[in-house]
Amino acid sequence: MTAPPAGGVRGRRAGSGVFAVALLLAFAAGAIVISVAWAHWVSRQSVYTQAHGVPDRGSVVIVNSFRGKVLEVQLDAVVDDAVSCNLHVPPGVSVKQGERIGVVVDPQDGSYCEIPGDSYGASQGRRILGFGVVAALVFCFPVLLATIQGMRRSRRRLRGISR
Repeated sequence: MTAPPAGGVRGRRAGSGVFAVALLLAFAAGAIVISVAWAHWVSRQSVYTQAHGVPDRGSVVIVNSFRGKVLEVQLDAVVDDAVSCNLHVPPGVSVKQGERIGVVVDPQDGSYCEIPGDSYGASQGRRILGFGVVAALVFCFPVLLATIQGMRRSRRRLRGISR
């Protein structure tokens, strides 16, 4: 059995595995930060709409179910030049097509509305933050441990080669 070359594995630079793992960890951390920032923005808009929204009534026209329920509501009165708005419905609330409902319309964005008293963003924000914490624990911690373990193995190999 022949010993590996003095510089380690041929064709591979020292530390390239550590760089790849660091890049993956940075990507995961960036994705988590973006998700939490998005959840915070949605939560802020929801709180603002609940506090300062314009009350109105309307009929549910279209039902879409992508990432929760988003409904289009045809408003009785025009709010901020909008005749319809996207109603963001929190989990556990049932609204059917054709139903007449009361809504609170965001005065800064007439296309955004919520059911009065049912904040949409707060539950979304908690869910995304929880996902971020779980993702950090499930992904980052084991990868970090594997990286440390791999570095220890390569140090042992290098010590064995230099002797």
